[in-house]
Amino acid sequence: MEAVSPDCDRVPAGDRYVVVAEMHDLVTHDLAQLTVQMAAARRLLGHDPAQAGRLLADAEATARSAVAEMRRTAEILPSPDPGTHRPLPGLADLDTLVAEAAAAGVELEIRRTGVLPPLRAVTQLATYRIVEAAARCTPRGWRVRAVVGGGDRSVRIEVRHRAGDGGTAGRPELDELRRRADLYGGRLRYFPDDDGRLAVEFPLERTHPA
Repeated sequence: MEAVSPDCDRVPAGDRYVVVAEMHDLVTHDLAQLTVQMAAARRLLGHDPAQAGRLLADAEATARSAVAEMRRTAEILPSPDPGTHRPLPGLADLDTLVAEAAAAGVELEIRRTGVLPPLRAVTQLATYRIVEAAARCTPRGWRVRAVVGGGDRSVRIEVRHRAGDGGTAGRPELDELRRRADLYGGRLRYFPDDDGRLAVEFPLERTHPA
């Protein structure tokens, strides 16, 4: 019998979106169940701690199942090149975008204002990707100014595009940027008459770690 290639159990690259969609549905179901179990346990803690304990045990099992499902899915997806894998970027990595933009002929300035609270990794990733996409969608020779700030109720990202000769930037790739914002519970606004200004806001309750 011929040896089976270790790659035969992996999903072809063209089917990865189907697999990811299925994983999303499975994990979403598990997380919804986990939420119900945790809420029920919290209500029972005061007068029926034994039942609350059983619900918490069920919640733990549900969480472990969701993690195991994600790991199984990762095992059948095509393996990335180990040399290209790196941790997910966050706020601390924003400055690396300056050099990347410069290599593409775009002048990127990043400013931070206010005091940002500790943010969930997913919000940090969204902030990084929005600034990255804004710079990538900018023509060579243009300038981009990104301001990342925080307040009592939200985290804000503001991006302005200007042409190298001082002209105003045209319409950026709004669809991509809006999808990025919507994906993480944010809201994007576009002001074409104000240096093509983009403003993205994430409500603080969606960004602060639990």
